[in-house]
Amino acid sequence: MTKLNPSGSALVYSTWLGGGTGDFASAVALDSSDNAYVTGGTQNSTFPYTTGAFQTTCGSCSGTLSNAYVTVINAAGSGYVYSTFLGGDSSDEGFGIAVDSSGDAYVTGSATSSNFPRKIGTVSHLRWFRRRFRLGT
Repeated sequence: MTKLNPSGSALVYSTWLGGGTGDFASAVALDSSDNAYVTGGTQNSTFPYTTGAFQTTCGSCSGTLSNAYVTVINAAGSGYVYSTFLGGDSSDEGFGIAVDSSGDAYVTGSATSSNFPRKIGTVSHLRWFRRRFRLGT
């Protein structure tokens, strides 16, 4: 993950995001504090997650299957606000992310896991997903 200054002439920060091979980022969004919300996919069980994360284990990291992830990097690029896996026992990937004024992250992507995490009472579909995360909860 790299952030350039407004003129593109210098790095503000540049860091690795991942746990090894098989990690990719698909989308990034910024909140009003310039925290960077990133989503993508990982095939690596050592992808970084934070204490208290929604999901702290990769449900399908086998080298060929992936889980989606949601990671928020602070504005200085010096640490994670939070980082979590998002997926089940098959291949799930995050393709898009948006953040509202409350800091809720909305993630879209592809899910093939029959046990993809869902909330009771929401629309259920196994191919595409939308997940909301609230910053600080």
